[in-house]
Amino acid sequence: MSIAMTRTAAIRLPVGMEYVDAPYVTRRLEEAGKVLMCLRVSGCRPADYKVAWPAIVQEVFTAMDMEDVPLPEPHSAQVTAMDEAFAWIALVGDIKMRRLIWLRLLVHPISDRYKWTWRALEKILGLDHQTLKARHGRGIALIATKLNQPDFRELPGGSLP
Repeated sequence: MSIAMTRTAAIRLPVGMEYVDAPYVTRRLEEAGKVLMCLRVSGCRPADYKVAWPAIVQEVFTAMDMEDVPLPEPHSAQVTAMDEAFAWIALVGDIKMRRLIWLRLLVHPISDRYKWTWRALEKILGLDHQTLKARHGRGIALIATKLNQPDFRELPGGSLP
């Protein structure tokens, strides 16, 4: 496959890279997960309880809580790349494998730690962590294989955006 054909298929490859491989897909999905975790969401959850504690006590609790660390705001190009990478997940036909890929791509943008470890996914999905790793690898390889095909956008249920 030529570089020109790859670029017209809306896959942004680094210079010198002629085809999509599994590490590239994994990196792009993890970057997309980081961007997703950085997006600020307001108005879609009920308001928290309000308590009239003294200001000093509130500051102490706030200082100990690491969840209040401000996350970097993603740029529009990062959100566009996130949308592109998320569309790739639809190329996987197996719903359980897609769910595994979705859960595993969530990475905290500051600590670079996965939101769902293999052991946590083991409890959620009811499969051994080694089996989950193998299925995740097969799913990523399937995405890479389909992205390398010239007609990767032609799906039975329609086309990707």
